[in-house]
Amino acid sequence: MKKGDLINEVSMVVKTKKDAQAAEDCVLPSITKALEKGDALVSQGAHLERMASNGTISMKLGDVVRMRIEEIELQHTKLYAVQTEAYLQKAINAWGMDLSIFDINRDMIQRLLNSEANRLKRVGKDNYAANRLRTALHALFQWTIDRYDLVDQRNPVARTKKFPITERVKYVPEQWELDMVEQNLNTKQRLLFLFVLQTGCRLGEALSLKVKDLDFDKRLVTLWSRKSKGTNLVYRRVPMPLIVDEFKLPSSHNARIFKTWSSHPVFLDKTIQRVNEKNAAGYLSNWQETWKTKMMTRFNWHNLRHRTCSRWLKENMPIYEVKHRLGHKNLAVTMAYAQLLGYSRFTLMGSQEVDSWDF
Repeated sequence: MKKGDLINEVSMVVKTKKDAQAAEDCVLPSITKALEKGDALVSQGAHLERMASNGTISMKLGDVVRMRIEEIELQHTKLYAVQTEAYLQKAINAWGMDLSIFDINRDMIQRLLNSEANRLKRVGKDNYAANRLRTALHALFQWTIDRYDLVDQRNPVARTKKFPITERVKYVPEQWELDMVEQNLNTKQRLLFLFVLQTGCRLGEALSLKVKDLDFDKRLVTLWSRKSKGTNLVYRRVPMPLIVDEFKLPSSHNARIFKTWSSHPVFLDKTIQRVNEKNAAGYLSNWQETWKTKMMTRFNWHNLRHRTCSRWLKENMPIYEVKHRLGHKNLAVTMAYAQLLGYSRFTLMGSQEVDSWDF
């Protein structure tokens, strides 16, 4: 054998050994990782079995949901607990109370979310409720994982995606709409409606208002809210609106003022619908002529907050005071509300002065 051929053969052998070593280096970590994952799953299964046998954990979906709601009632508001329970009830209706929570996979969750999105589409609504259902399910699984130290258990909701939301222009109710609503409310409904409108507070802040939060000497109201879920309650003090003088206060300082509603009140939307139906039937002859042919725009409680913020800014209230009264975390949020202001000086044709709400 020639010297050159011998060198080439030796080189091929060395190269083959290097390739084999490289392949071994690639395969071994994968095998090791698979074995470790398998051991982790076995260990986790044994851990769950031990906890179940000791009565520490219930694997049934209905029991886990019940424990989750009980903890929410201790840590959050009653309104949030009711809303969460309503969304989790959809999962119970779809899968049953006796299904083990760890038998629920991502495909089952996605089909449930798709079903909710299709229901909303059929009734002409956006995907807000579908995304809130996803959030409630994600929180349920994460709460179970954290509570029972299931460090190797993956949240099956984590890799599902939120549904798109059509961004809408924030609506500012006009004064004639607010007048129509107010005159079609009963006494209790009117008090809540005007309190939210005059303070610009969130609906949840109004519903949690207690007698002890009213300081008649200094004419201040203390409003309580959470900056995010799971955080401590924080307060801010705002000027007391005139409508507070009409409240019939309970004797207990810890009593809620608007205790009529234990969940989200729906009378606002129903009132708007009822007024529009009367208007269409010609039953609003007592209203001004210019209002008879108008139909009210559907608006919600948060739109009252938009109206109050816009009014304060139009009255040249300092934006930092507006930020404090609304309880915004940063000024950028308050600045976004400033976009709701109309153009109050001139139209583009003829330089004619107009009212800002005509735009």
